[in-house]
Amino acid sequence: CGIHCDGESLREQLVTYLEHHPFTHDGTCHLRVFIAAPVVSTDSYSADTEAPNDRDECINSIEDANTRQELRWHKYLEWLRSTAWGDHIAVQGLADMLHVDIHIISTTNPDMEPIRTSYHTPIGVVYLGLIG
Repeated sequence: CGIHCDGESLREQLVTYLEHHPFTHDGTCHLRVFIAAPVVSTDSYSADTEAPNDRDECINSIEDANTRQELRWHKYLEWLRSTAWGDHIAVQGLADMLHVDIHIISTTNPDMEPIRTSYHTPIGVVYLGLIG
């Protein structure tokens, strides 16, 4: 489908896209509701890769749930803008931004469903490898 740009440029384009398109494809749900507070666990499958920091503790202390979600959303976008690995929100955003379906080939989950673009008929397919 002719995607030609470096990772840094693609990352910046994705964050900009998510800033301007923060709702699900039907417009009913802001993506911030999918951003959870960081999880600390001894189980590596349910823990985050980074321990909560002072900013997370500050966000968690806010009583208003909408404000907490909004602050987590902004923190998430900053995290994506830096060096974060793409998660389900980022991959869905990438599929929508590029108008492609994304097939993740995974050694840990060979039956992973494709991530389909929400807005349009796909103009192509992107394959990503995930070795775990």
